[in-house]
Amino acid sequence: MLSILRTRPFQRFQKTAGISTFHINTVVVGLELVALGGQKPNHLDITWNSPKDPKSAARQARRFVLLAVLTHVVDAFEVLLRDYAALRWINADQGVRDILMRAKTKEDNESYSIRERTEALVDHLHFEAGDALAVLDLMVSWRNALVHAGRARRSLPEVAEARLLRNRDSFANRYAGIDVTRALNSFVAGGWPTLKEATTMIAVCQNLARSIDQALIRREASTPEGVEQIAMIELAALFKTSEARWRAIGGRTPQKRYKVFASYLAEAGITDGHDTISAPLRKDFVDQLSRSSRREIEEMLSNAGSGIDGASTALR
Repeated sequence: MLSILRTRPFQRFQKTAGISTFHINTVVVGLELVALGGQKPNHLDITWNSPKDPKSAARQARRFVLLAVLTHVVDAFEVLLRDYAALRWINADQGVRDILMRAKTKEDNESYSIRERTEALVDHLHFEAGDALAVLDLMVSWRNALVHAGRARRSLPEVAEARLLRNRDSFANRYAGIDVTRALNSFVAGGWPTLKEATTMIAVCQNLARSIDQALIRREASTPEGVEQIAMIELAALFKTSEARWRAIGGRTPQKRYKVFASYLAEAGITDGHDTISAPLRKDFVDQLSRSSRREIEEMLSNAGSGIDGASTALR
């Protein structure tokens, strides 16, 4: 049974930042070999000489990698917020979309922070994510402090710091003994995050993105009609951007066209899976598409912007 497992924005986020911890750990293993006096393999065509102080060189390189990955993940999360704002089938008012897109400022003319923009979306979806938002605040603030050196403030909003300290035991239990107090003290004192602190912040950010995505799907796709409307909107956008999408189904048998349509839906996160989040898509939805002419399909897709009733009745 086809259903929505992941939105297109979240798929892009996962491709960009989904295995960041694995990448960090892989580099750290290599740096540990350098620290132990390892040599460059002969087949590796780069300029590199063994450092006089291998441990110091490895430590500096590790910091560089941690900062690069933190920046990478923060940037990917910021893009995710913008992508959600641009998602046509989200039932959000323009105010929320403008905050996500950074198209509006607060009353004091200051920009909304990444945490505040995320909080606006979380509040819209009506689920609790206070701990994750506090960690996101720390992650973004630490990244900014390291990137901008002495120009960035080494402080967190009081609500975020209080939440982290209040729930430090819970964080330690959930994230392999992470010491939140040590992390906060290091941040304020101008230090660098440890490997565990960096990977924990990244993991919390990834889990927050997944929670937002699932809450969004449950809110917008709780009925078969809602899933069908989303499928129509996604297909309409797909065909609008590429004539090659039409050529891929032209002159083929219904059976082959069925596979093409199924692959198009999979690009939008509508697939056959066991861990369903949304309601199921109508069983004969893809079959009817695969047996329709281009003119009929274009007519069906033109109804996608007319509301759930228009889209769902077009294929019946």
